[in-house]
Amino acid sequence: MIEILPSSFGGLSNLEVLNLWCCENLILLPDSFGSLRNLRTLTLGRTKIGIYLNRLESLTTCKSWTFTTVLV
Repeated sequence: MIEILPSSFGGLSNLEVLNLWCCENLILLPDSFGSLRNLRTLTLGRTKIGIYLNRLESLTTCKSWTFTTVLV
């Protein structure tokens, strides 16, 4: 079970697809998440992140992103 992603997670600069479907204990993304400039598909699934999306500072840096798919 994944409960937390490391603060260095944003260093995965070539990451294009992130599937967090089975990470139901995950509620926050690290601030470095905003560095994932190539991310195009984000699947939040059963995470509790959707509840906090409007409060995630890491996503405010993603406003210029163009996602092809975001599944909540």
